[in-house]
Amino acid sequence: MSPRSAQANQRMHEEQKGRILTAALPVFVQKGLAATRMADIAAAAGMGYGSVYHYFPDKETIFTALIEDTMQASAQHIKAALERPGSPWERLEWWLSQAMIWVRKHPEFILFMTQVLMNELAFEGPR
Repeated sequence: MSPRSAQANQRMHEEQKGRILTAALPVFVQKGLAATRMADIAAAAGMGYGSVYHYFPDKETIFTALIEDTMQASAQHIKAALERPGSPWERLEWWLSQAMIWVRKHPEFILFMTQVLMNELAFEGPR
C-alpha cells in the first residue's frame, strides 16, 4: 500500500474541517459561543475531543471560520446578482428572491448570524 499523496492528505484535511464546521453550526445556534465547549463540537462531529484541536486551536476560531464561510457565500451570491442581465431593480429582485429561498432551506444560518450579532454586542458592551 503506497502512502497518500499530499493532495489526498490536503483533501482529507479540508473534509475533516468541513465536517467540524458543519457539526459546530447547530451547537453554536443552540448554546451560543460562551456556553459551547470544544467537547460539544467534537461530539456533534463524531470525533475525539483531541482530534478537533488538530484542525482548530479553539472554539473562537471555529466560530470565526463559520462567519467567514457565511460571508464568502453571501459575497458570491451578490457577485452572481451583479453579473446577471437586466436592470439594477431586476437584479435586486432576483437576489432577494434567491436569498429568501436560501433562508428557507437553511434557517439555522439566520439563528447563527443572530448569535454573531449578540456576541459582538456582548464584546463591545452597551452603546
